[in-house]
Order: sequence, then C-alpha cells, then structure tokens
Amino acid sequence: MIKLDGKFTPVFLEPFFNIDRAGEGWHAAVGSRLSSLPHGKQNFRGIPFELGSHEENCWLALKEKDSRIDIPLSGTASYLIFVHFCDLVKDDQQNPWLTSDNEVGFHAHAGEILANYTLCYEDGEDFTTPIRRRFEIEQALRVWGQEAFAALPHEGFRPVSFKGTIPQGKWGFYQQGLTSDQSPTSLRYWIYALKNPNPRMPLKALRISSTGISGVVIAGITMYHGKDHPLRYSALKSLKINLKQPICLDELHIEIDTGIITRRYQTIPIEPQQWLQAPTAGLGEETLSILQNSFQWLDITANCDAILSIENHKFDLGEAFANFKGESKDELASIEILSPNTVCIQGKVIEETTSQVTPVRISFRTIDGRYFPPYGHRHTINANWFEDYGGDLLLGSTPYAYIDGTFRIELPVGEEVLVEITKGFEYNPIRKRLTVEPGQSELTFLMQRAAHWREHGWVTADTHVHFISPQTAWLEARAEGVNLVNLLASQWGELFTNIHDISGKVSGASEDDTIIWVGTENRQHVLGHISLLGVKGNPVFPMGTGGPDEGYFGDPTVICLAEWADLCHEREGLVILPHFPQPYCEAAADIALGKIDAVEIRNFIPGIESSSMKEWYRYLNCGYQVPVVGGTDKMSAGIPIGGVRTYARLLGDQDLSFDSWAQAVRAGRTFTTSGPLIEFAVEGKHPGDCIKLSEKGGKLFYEANIESIYPVDEVQIILNGNIIDSVVSQKGERKLNIGGEVITQESCWLAARCVSKLKAQHTWPVNHVAAHTSPVYIQCGNSEVFNLSDATHILTLLEGGLTWLDTLSIPISSERHNVLKNTFNTAHEVVTKRLYSHHYHHQKSKGIQP
Repeated sequence: MIKLDGKFTPVFLEPFFNIDRAGEGWHAAVGSRLSSLPHGKQNFRGIPFELGSHEENCWLALKEKDSRIDIPLSGTASYLIFVHFCDLVKDDQQNPWLTSDNEVGFHAHAGEILANYTLCYEDGEDFTTPIRRRFEIEQALRVWGQEAFAALPHEGFRPVSFKGTIPQGKWGFYQQGLTSDQSPTSLRYWIYALKNPNPRMPLKALRISSTGISGVVIAGITMYHGKDHPLRYSALKSLKINLKQPICLDELHIEIDTGIITRRYQTIPIEPQQWLQAPTAGLGEETLSILQNSFQWLDITANCDAILSIENHKFDLGEAFANFKGESKDELASIEILSPNTVCIQGKVIEETTSQVTPVRISFRTIDGRYFPPYGHRHTINANWFEDYGGDLLLGSTPYAYIDGTFRIELPVGEEVLVEITKGFEYNPIRKRLTVEPGQSELTFLMQRAAHWREHGWVTADTHVHFISPQTAWLEARAEGVNLVNLLASQWGELFTNIHDISGKVSGASEDDTIIWVGTENRQHVLGHISLLGVKGNPVFPMGTGGPDEGYFGDPTVICLAEWADLCHEREGLVILPHFPQPYCEAAADIALGKIDAVEIRNFIPGIESSSMKEWYRYLNCGYQVPVVGGTDKMSAGIPIGGVRTYARLLGDQDLSFDSWAQAVRAGRTFTTSGPLIEFAVEGKHPGDCIKLSEKGGKLFYEANIESIYPVDEVQIILNGNIIDSVVSQKGERKLNIGGEVITQESCWLAARCVSKLKAQHTWPVNHVAAHTSPVYIQCGNSEVFNLSDATHILTLLEGGLTWLDTLSIPISSERHNVLKNTFNTAHEVVTKRLYSHHYHHQKSKGIQP
C-alpha cells in the first residue's frame, strides 16, 4: 500500500477479486449493464481508488450466508472508504410492478443488514459495522428519491455556467448551475466512509462477512488519514485570492482535492462614500473591464482536510477555515475566507404615506462588490435573451432582486453592507451603508415619494414586454411604479411565447392599480413589427409571416401590417409601431394611411438626438399627428419593466383601465421617459391638443416643467424638429423650468424634451436618462405642416416595400400578393397627392402660377 498526498492509501484488492463484470447471477435490471461501471485507477469525489483493471475477476463479491474474507491491512487510518454496491431485493425478480428502470427497487427493504465490515487491530481487538441496505450501501441502479443515508454515488453533480456552451437537452440543468453526466438509469457505485473509532491503533485486517440476504460487491477500498469525514463538505464559502504577481482569474490553474469550486468570479471594489453620493441609484453601474487590481473570488464547498492548489501554491483549507485565512509556504499567495458568520434577516420596505409594505427592487452588496441576494433569487443573474424567468435584474454590473415588500436574506455579521432600493421614477431611491450586528434579525426601510403624478391623472405604462409570466410582470410592475404592462405574445420562427397567456381581456394577475394585458407583437422581418394592444376576444393571427427570423423557413407573406392594424381596431385594440422605426418599411405606408395610434420611442442614444427621434419628426413634419409612447422591449433580465415608459394623462376624472389609457394615448396626452417627468403646455394647451390660428399665425407662449429623481442637464423646446429654446444646467438639476414665446406664420408642431448625462445600463440599448412629449399642434388657417424632403423619403420607403414584395417575398397567391401591394400603392398615392397639393399652394403663395 502506497500513501498518496499523505491522506490516502488505496488498498490492493486484486488477489481477492473473485467475479467479473459480466453480471451473471444478478438482477436482470442491472446484470447486463454492470460492465458499464468504471474500472482501473479512479478518482471519485477527490478520493483515489485502485479498482480492478481486468475483465475477469475484477470485483470482490459475497453472496452466500456466512461467507467471509479477511483482507490484510497495515498502519493506521481515520476512515476506510469503500466503493461498493448491492444487488436488488430478491423479491423484485418477479415483481409485476417493475415496468421501468425507475421503478426497480422501489419496494427495497431499507435497513436490511446485508454484510458486516469488521476492523481487526494489531492488539487483537476488533470493531464491527453492520452494512445496511439504503444506509451504508445501495443497489447499483439508483432509484430517484431513494438516496442512501450514509453513502454517496461515485459521481456527483458538478458546477456549470449558463454563460458557456450548453449541450443539447441540458439547458435547464445549466440554469441550476449544476449538472451530472450520469443519466437517471446509469449504474452507480456507492461511496461509504467507515469511521474508525480507534484511529491511532494499527490495523491488521478488514473482515467482510455476508448475511446472504443479497449479494454485496466491493470494487475498491482506500484508507483515509485525515481528521474530518471525507464525504462531508463545508457550507459554501467565499474565498478571496491574493497574489503577489496578479494573474487573470481565468488563467489560473485552481483545484481542490476533496471539494468543489462552484464559481470563479471577479468584482471591482466599491468606494462607499462616492457610491452614496452618486446620482445613479437604480440605473446600474457600467460594466468595466476587469482590472488586475480587482478582487478575485472563489465560491467553494470542501472537506475540512482539503488542499486548495492555486498554480504551485497549496493551502490547507482546514487551517484556513479555522483562521479565516491562509498563506502559501513561499509567501507569494494568500487566501481569505470572507463573511464567515452570517445571520438570517427578515426585512420589509414600508411606503411612507400608506405605512404599508410595498414592492421594490433591492440590492445588497459588500464594499468588495459581492452580491447577497434575498432568498429565492440568484447570485449570478442570467441576462441572456429568452432566459428571463423573472424576479431578478442585472443593469450593467449591478444585480437586483424584485421583492413584494418583504424578504428574508443571509447577511454577513460585522461587515459593512451597501443597500440600494428603488421604486420607479416617483420615489426617492435609497442608498445606505449598514452593519448587521450579532443576533440581529430584522431590517426595515422607508420609501418616500418624490412626486405624485398619479393624483393629477397621469398613469404609467410599458407598451412592450416579452416572455415573463403575467404574475411576474405584475410584481415587477408594482416594484417599478408601472400601472399597465402590455405583455406581448409573439412568434419567433418555430418559437411561440406567451400565446397561452392571452385571454382577450385584463389578465387575472391584475390588481392594486396595476393592470396586465397580454397582447401581441406581430412581426415581419422586412415590412416591420406592429404591437396590437388590448385586443378583445381572439388574438390576431398569424403573428409572423414571410420567413426568418420572425416567421419560419418558407413561410409565405400572407398579410401586411396594415391588415393586422385593421383587425386590431375591429377588436377595440390600440396599434403601436414598436421600437420605431425598425424594421423600417411599411411604417411609412401605415402612418400615411392613418392606421397607427402611436409610435414607440425607446432609444435615447446618443443623448436625445436619436435616429428614432429624427424619423418620428419626419412624419410630424409631413402633418401626420402621431403620438409618442415609451416601452422597453424587455426580453431579458437586463432590462427593467418601465425602464422606458409611457406617461399618459387620463381624460377628465376617468378611472384607470386599459380603455381609458388607450383613449389618452390616441388623444396624444403622452410623453416617453427613461426617468424625468415632463409637463408641457402651449397657451394652456397640452400635448395632443391643436391650437388654431388665423392664416397670418401669431405669438404663442410655451412652458415646460421638469421633475426628476435624477439630475437633468438640459431641457429643450422643439419646433418642427428644430431646437428653438433651451435651458442648460451645468451641475444637473432635479427640477428645471423653461418658458418663452414663439411667433409662427405657418402651421407647425411644438414639443418639449430633456436629457441627462446619466445613462441607464439597459442590456440594449444603454440609454440616456431623457424624456420627450408628444406635440402640441398649431394650425394656421387651412394650411398643413408639410416637408418636401421628408415626404420624398417616405415615398422612397414605399417604393422599397413594393420592390421587396415583387422580388424577394414569397407570395401565397397572386390575389393575396396584389392585396399586399395595394397597401403600398394606396399610401404612395396619398403621399404623392399631398406633395403635389403642397407644391401647388406653395407656388401660389409666392405669386407663381402653378
């Protein structure tokens, strides 16, 4: 016997092997498959074993009653570790209930003594341990739900990351962060550690005797010289690595002999005072490239005798666990065990005006950057597309959890913790430093309102959310201060999402001034996307057409956006062009034909002068009075519900409902925002209103008032897409006002917008904090707003749509194809007539005979 690493001594069993792996004489459910079990030199759970390497006589088996064998031993050991298994219950050979592998052994006789393992000492004393079914030993075919009580399968679970390549069929396991390479029907050895009551007394032999109830197989034995139970691991611990010569964590070779590294990660330390004073609470912090001076962490669970190896540096984890730190012999590396003591805290967040618990978004981090999630939330948040199952959020490098106002959490004792709490755009965000004291069990936080726009008839909505369940949408909406969530079912090739959440009415998850309505986003990859909100009755199908990636391969183009819009209106719904203008084609036709109730502006990049905004201005400049709404297009945990939202002012004293909100949107009483709240008026008229002047025009007074929980750097007044007035704050203000006069001699539109230097770290896009109102329209006499250049651009898009239909689309029939083309042809005629009419009147106004 050769001692390995001072802890393990495999026992040479080959002279005692007496059966092969052919499986003769064993239960039919396992006999033919016993050869699949590992052989030769193996390492199970960090423990080395020398199993038989030959097909013949590779196991030691005892089947007959009172059969016995003595295996010589020498030296001392604290534990003897066995690789063994037993046969199935004899009664099960003819059991009619055994219809599948998973049922084999379900009626196994737990507690049956199948063998006795006796330690024989040099002084003549001995110690016997009974080996019982489902305690110290179990059958090779593992039955789900019948784990052994004192033994483990030879192969356990291993940590995996959802960020890596995921094998087919393993997506769910990778979300867990762990998986096993064994299938439910794979055969297993069982690893059992027999504790030696006299670890200092030299051993002479191991005596194995059978009771004859069931066959017992021993494949390997290893003597263990450590102090702790070799199969029992510590609670999960966070370990900080300190190297004199920093190396990127990904490049380090790190391993634990009897333990598991569950996660490697790096964090950037937080400077508490700077963090407290920063105005970015709730926006997320920018994801920076990991620096060499960043903290490098391991999350581990390990046996207390385990050895941690980092490159050539070795650490005794038993000493490190006891002292909360360790240093390599060459003094070039050290480790620290962080947060060794935690307490369970029951917390709540109270709304100040109601004194009731209130849903919020919350984050707890230590100053070294480690995240402590409440129970029920992930440590590492998955912000991948279509992998958002709700309740968590990752903005940049900042993780958050959504809670209903109460939470339980494990927090470190005596360490400084940074807590951040937000609740939409009308509550002051909280950032606090706190230290949890020993024995502390409660935490309470108070949310204070900063604004009361709901009291003045304003309601908030996200026009564009995907994938999460209605109940999760309701929780996150309440935590973000959103009154209405339009959760959109859709088609993505062969994937259909949220289809069966559609009810054709308000979702049953709706309550407490928070409405969830499952509508649809109908999509075509060239013509465009269209959101059909609040459709009553059956949804509008098909939801995708014309091929990938919205439809599927070979899908013909059977319907256009205009027809979808008509079907939506017939069912009392609201039609929105999402993430305007992309995909950019048929939007030109549908706006020109009056099919669209509003456009969704969600991009405030760069700043407020985004390409989306400029395209919207084109249509306003051609006289199309299209309101603006805000929505996130949330498709992952990297975007919060309402991160970009619609504020709509209900008409009169209406109560909140989908219909009252839709009526306000159609009337243009809206603004889109990623933070600031903006109220705008021209001569006392508000967005959506039309002021009629004589043909000569006149002087107009405008004013805009900004209220924001984030500092705003500039507010601007826009006339026909051009800035005519602005107020700039060098330091950024949470309240800004602007007012002035403008003289106009022709029809126009006026709107207000504002922008901050701050950015919200949404997955896509990273957005500036900004807001933009729908316009107030000015009509001078009978003239219309019209811009020749913008109209020409619209006509070009219409011609592009016709070209695509005639060259690349897949027609389902010539009749249907002509119907689709008619939408573009009709719109082209409408815009062309307006263009010639404008040219005629323009020439006439200059005294030129048209």
